[in-house]
Amino acid sequence: MMQSVLTTKAAHAERAEAAQLADDILRFREDAMAVQLLGASPDIFLILNEQRQIVFANEPTATILGVDRPDEILGLRVGEAVRCLHAHEEVGGCGTSEFCRECGALQAMMTSLSGRRAVRECRITLENGDSLYLRVTARPMV
Repeated sequence: MMQSVLTTKAAHAERAEAAQLADDILRFREDAMAVQLLGASPDIFLILNEQRQIVFANEPTATILGVDRPDEILGLRVGEAVRCLHAHEEVGGCGTSEFCRECGALQAMMTSLSGRRAVRECRITLENGDSLYLRVTARPMV
């Protein structure tokens, strides 16, 4: 079966297949120590897979995003979860529009995916017109 390639103006657009995403989520959940530590933190924590999809979110993240449970945002990309104005401008979703090229959160994620720690600041304009001002720290995990 031939897989279509999504166009992008910034980062790669491909997402994990459903089975791979489920495996990524399960693999992180099996690390009880990490889940407990991140779950107990008052800070916002997200764990992403190689396709920049959320495979773990803690309770403070759910609260900030206005969802009942962190599981509600699993599989989404960060911009989709926070309702970034530009997250759906391209078929590939968050990280693929021309505006995404300047996004500090995406830059931090891409640096982390290349194996290096990164800290970037960004302003994400939300669909409702509000903005989030964030300092994003991203680091690779094996």
